[in-house]
Amino acid sequence: MNNTWSLSALVVSLSLLTGCGGSSATQKAPSPKKTSAQTSTASTSANQNSPSITTAMVQQSMQLAKNGKVEGIPFAVRQTFSTIEQAWGTATTQASAGAGTYATYSAHAAAFGFNQGEQVFDVRSYSKTLHAITLANIESVLGPPTVVRQSSDSFIYLYPAGPDYQLLWVFPKTRADQPGPTVNHISVFWPQGTVNLMAQNQPNPSVVVDNAPGTVGSLFTFSIQQAPIGYQLVELEWLPRSAIPVVDTVSQAMTNGQTGAYNPGFSISGDGQTTSFIYPSSMVNQTGFVRVIYQNAAGTAIIGTSATITLK
Repeated sequence: MNNTWSLSALVVSLSLLTGCGGSSATQKAPSPKKTSAQTSTASTSANQNSPSITTAMVQQSMQLAKNGKVEGIPFAVRQTFSTIEQAWGTATTQASAGAGTYATYSAHAAAFGFNQGEQVFDVRSYSKTLHAITLANIESVLGPPTVVRQSSDSFIYLYPAGPDYQLLWVFPKTRADQPGPTVNHISVFWPQGTVNLMAQNQPNPSVVVDNAPGTVGSLFTFSIQQAPIGYQLVELEWLPRSAIPVVDTVSQAMTNGQTGAYNPGFSISGDGQTTSFIYPSSMVNQTGFVRVIYQNAAGTAIIGTSATITLK
């Protein structure tokens, strides 16, 4: 399998980023004609260093992550690891790590994390094309990261990719405990795939509505009971039966509590005592539930949900 970035995908992404071309206000005198070899070399060099190329790669990565996929890898999360073995053979290395077992395929610059049921919950790409991406490239498309983790050798920047998946940008950690200049690898992560109820020694958290929808305006407040020890609240989600989900990280909810910038969106008050979901009148009569995702440093998740809620 070729792990280089899909040129056709980048062309599509670039067309979305740049839109219809317009004439420049400043025109330059015509340059001398170049030979085909000179033109090819100049074009290759420009493409390797073009911010538009790296920006398009970030955009494409997020679009694929929303479907549990990574560019250049034909397998997605939720598939069984045996499917990968049948296609690619025995992994280069395989060992227990993090939230499950990880298998690395060096020839494909890929790795997969899977649970005891052999469902894949993590798809990683170490493609060299990713090594040109900087944090500035990522933020120019996705905004500042709202969840940042550290391991012994990495900085991990998490972005929700819809209600089910997470896109992780992993940078190497330098000797000065700072992130390296460019991405080492990316990971598309499925938190639900790490839940192991047989091994879980804590109850799932529960989401309890304190003020029902419409009681104090177009919002409802809720509390989270039995928050798991050793886990961090990462995401809050409104999951309607037949409409677009709303997904916020805790950092986004705290910002919303200070500014009220997001509607619909979750909000955590400045003192951290009140958590609410705010919605516009167009969402009235939606029926759904709140889901909260807690994760530990390894990514293992414990998930809680509310009872069914109807917006008033």
